[in-house]
Amino acid sequence: MKYPQLVLGMLGIFVYVGVEVTIVSNFSELLKQPDFGGYQSSQVAPFISMYWGSLMIGRWTGSIPVFNFKESTKQILMFVVPLVAFGIVIGISAVSQYDVKPLYYYIVCVFVQMFCILSQQK
Repeated sequence: MKYPQLVLGMLGIFVYVGVEVTIVSNFSELLKQPDFGGYQSSQVAPFISMYWGSLMIGRWTGSIPVFNFKESTKQILMFVVPLVAFGIVIGISAVSQYDVKPLYYYIVCVFVQMFCILSQQK
C-alpha cells in the first residue's frame, strides 16, 4: 500500500466496476421510457446483452497489442476480433429468440471504433 499507483489503481477499478454495474442496473428502466423506445421489460434483454457485449468487444480488442504478433497480424485482428465479438452477441440473442433487428445498426458504431483505433496506430 506504499505505492500511490496501487492505491489509485484499486480505487479506479472499484469506481469503474461500480459505474459499469450501475449503468446496466438502470438501463432497462431507461429503455422503458417513451423517449428511449418505450420497450417492455421482456424486450430489453438484447440491449443489455449488447451493453455487456460492447464491454467484451473493447476488452478483446484492447488486449490485441499485448500479444507478440506481427504488425500486419495485429491490424487484421483489430478488424476481425470486434466483428466476431459483435457476431457472438447477436448470435446469442438470436438463439435466445429475441428480436435483434434493432441491434444491427450498432455495427456502425463498431466500424467507427475500428476506424478510430486503426487510424491511431502507426
